[in-house]
Amino acid sequence: MVEPGTVKVLFKNVRNSLAFFPATRTAEGMAVASRLFPAYDIEIKSVRKHIFESALHNPNIIVHTVGLYVMYPMLEYCAKHHPDEVPYMYRDALSTKMAWLMIEKLDAEKMAVLSALGCEALPYLEACLFRNEEDLTQDPKDVFESYKISSPPGPYSFDNRYITEDVPMGLVLLSSLGEKLAINMPECNRLIEMCGGILDRDFFSEGRTLTSLGLGELSKDELLHFIEA
Repeated sequence: MVEPGTVKVLFKNVRNSLAFFPATRTAEGMAVASRLFPAYDIEIKSVRKHIFESALHNPNIIVHTVGLYVMYPMLEYCAKHHPDEVPYMYRDALSTKMAWLMIEKLDAEKMAVLSALGCEALPYLEACLFRNEEDLTQDPKDVFESYKISSPPGPYSFDNRYITEDVPMGLVLLSSLGEKLAINMPECNRLIEMCGGILDRDFFSEGRTLTSLGLGELSKDELLHFIEA
């Protein structure tokens, strides 16, 4: 927001990671989507297989959670020593080696879950390229770096939707899927614990899980049948 009644649009997504429920109606859904938005006029093989694949390609469960966690000490430092300044999550926190080590580990766990669900193990940066650019031949890391230049300052607090939405609604769901599929999720679970500890909240109990969705008793095959058919 630049001033009351005026906003500055920093970035426009080209397309998002669509999927349909049930997945048997994907061709029907994409026909509608491509009429509304020409960017969705893509080959059917490029469409996400089902709603879990689309959900796990929400970039915010990776970049918002890791980015703001790494930014937390920067926020504390500025509040104490430079109260008139605020760090930039994309420009500052996501330019650190620590952030990218965490992203790589978390992304590997996400891709293991995707593979177990019968989906392509698409890395975070490649999913961002699909979302952000018409030209999919570009280098994904270059595209991410160009986005950082236009990103706004902040967030101004750790108690922000980047954590309070993307941890319980995103990471907790990812963790729940990993548990169902017997996949070890140490990075995901550690990040949930640390973010909850900073805010004194139990995101595991608050968050979206297969059980909270009423799907906890289903086997893997039953779960896939439910979302596909």
